[in-house]
Amino acid sequence: GTRPSYRPPSRKGFVPPGMSKLVKRAKKTKNLMKRGRRGLFHGKIVQFGNTISYKGKNKSRRKWSPNVKDKRFWSESYNRFLKFRVTTTTIRIVKRLKHGIDDYLMGTPNEVLRYPKAIRMKRRLLFAHRKMAELDAAKHE
Repeated sequence: GTRPSYRPPSRKGFVPPGMSKLVKRAKKTKNLMKRGRRGLFHGKIVQFGNTISYKGKNKSRRKWSPNVKDKRFWSESYNRFLKFRVTTTTIRIVKRLKHGIDDYLMGTPNEVLRYPKAIRMKRRLLFAHRKMAELDAAKHE
């Protein structure tokens, strides 16, 4: 028959392909930057290093911050735009997904999400999709 438009709820502890490194780093690193809890950073953190002068080869410390943008994504489930602070990496990932931000939120582990607003939205999405699955199953019986 036809495939349902909803996605089945994710299994507890299940890590989607390509996310295992991010989850390991998130669990291992105690001090992921606090700013990562205020947006969808997809595991990106501030990195530190040196700038080296051309002539004297003098080194001075510097940092590289994640490239963060304010972005609205259309949610099919909520039927409205959702506004987030996101890294450009996250924007590229969300654009590749068939159902956009809904797929990203449902498929990304909470250790990588870290943003309380996103985790609440994910919980609501999973609950709504579970209800849709139950109604669909009851309709076809």
